[in-house]
Amino acid sequence: MERNKSFELADCAAPQHVQILNQEIKYRGGIFDIRDDRIEFKSGDVVQRQYMKHDDAVAIVPLRHNGTNWEILLIRQYRHAPRRIFWEIPAGLRDIAGEESLLCAKRELEEETGLAAQDWRKLVSFYTSPGCSDENLEIYVAIDPVPSENKSGFTAEAEEREIVSQWFEIGDIRDAILTSRLQSPTLVLGVLAVDSLLSRGIDTLEKVTQ
Repeated sequence: MERNKSFELADCAAPQHVQILNQEIKYRGGIFDIRDDRIEFKSGDVVQRQYMKHDDAVAIVPLRHNGTNWEILLIRQYRHAPRRIFWEIPAGLRDIAGEESLLCAKRELEEETGLAAQDWRKLVSFYTSPGCSDENLEIYVAIDPVPSENKSGFTAEAEEREIVSQWFEIGDIRDAILTSRLQSPTLVLGVLAVDSLLSRGIDTLEKVTQ
């Protein structure tokens, strides 16, 4: 461990931090590849690292005020790996070539909830599991969404066919997170970030357009 150094409080790209001695693709899939790299650190340590080369993604916190309290629209969806049905915020992969993240967020909100919004704010971004994946996920806030008039022709299948949505007061969601009743990582981060944002004032985040 490096000690007695002063570093900026910010993550940074480090593409040359290690020397890649060998790379193999163990599996190719529609969403991710599994790669196996043999790498060497400056110390001379040589190790093997397996990871997913994964499509990036977006998520959306649909937010409205009911006259008394702030509410967030959640969706309920089955996830096969943990064999659980989760309450989540709308989300999806950036798997259309050339599509900017905000446009992807607008598309995913419409496809999963049938809603559209005029007021969008960029909330946070994070790497979903940096120990084993390079997937980066950006979370947006969609304020006062309304039924979309756009007819995209999207047809839901499999898990997405079963999606249901429901508005919940943010305090109830926060309490469910802090008692481990809600465990979707994107929901946890998005809701707690919005909760913090609202304590500062929604307009501390600038509107984004595209």
